[in-house]
Amino acid sequence: MGYIDLEWKHYFNDEPTRIVSEIGIDDYEARKLEFFHDGSVGFAFGSTESLHTRLWH
Repeated sequence: MGYIDLEWKHYFNDEPTRIVSEIGIDDYEARKLEFFHDGSVGFAFGSTESLHTRLWH
């Protein structure tokens, strides 16, 4: 298991400025957090998703 913590500097209000992903032993995302300019946080794990945050499989 590993982690990716990415800061993305841009001016798109509908795109996250920070993405934190947990990578499972199968090398796919197991959990994810996405932080946005307005302070909202999207998350995804298993079949649960919020604010259009999705896991990559």
